[in-house]
Amino acid sequence: MTLVINVDHHLSHPLFYREGESLELRELESVTVLPPFKYELAHYANISTLKPWEGTEKFIPLILAEWKNIHAELLHIFEKREKHAASAHMKNGIALFLQFIYWVNGKPVGFTNNNIIDPTLAVAPSNTAERIAFISRRPTLYQSFIQLGELMIEMEKQYAIAALKKRKK
Repeated sequence: MTLVINVDHHLSHPLFYREGESLELRELESVTVLPPFKYELAHYANISTLKPWEGTEKFIPLILAEWKNIHAELLHIFEKREKHAASAHMKNGIALFLQFIYWVNGKPVGFTNNNIIDPTLAVAPSNTAERIAFISRRPTLYQSFIQLGELMIEMEKQYAIAALKKRKK
């Protein structure tokens, strides 16, 4: 089933979507992490679907597997010095990181006042807002790719710590 959804202000950001933009969403009941923010788009449109932020065990491994593929592709692109080809992959990589950090914190991705990172997120790498702002402003730079990779590694560690604490309770 295909649904046409208008982008809500919660997901409006120059890097991803414009508010009011119409998107076709397919397979909302399938367990995937791309296209970016498909579950949030449905959530903010009051459409019943999966809510990965309520049960991350199934989704975080998918994020990490997808990141591994994107990382390999980006590594190849930057090795060939074809940074112009990095834009779409970096956009998906940034989206994966945002899903990772929000979902681990039990929240759907949502941007406020053009801020990508909610400052109230408890489980997050240090200086996440500043680092993701740098990456978002210059997504085709090699340094942005390296920084995104570091954020993913740090977030994976944060997730492991959070999961351990959750199991102990």
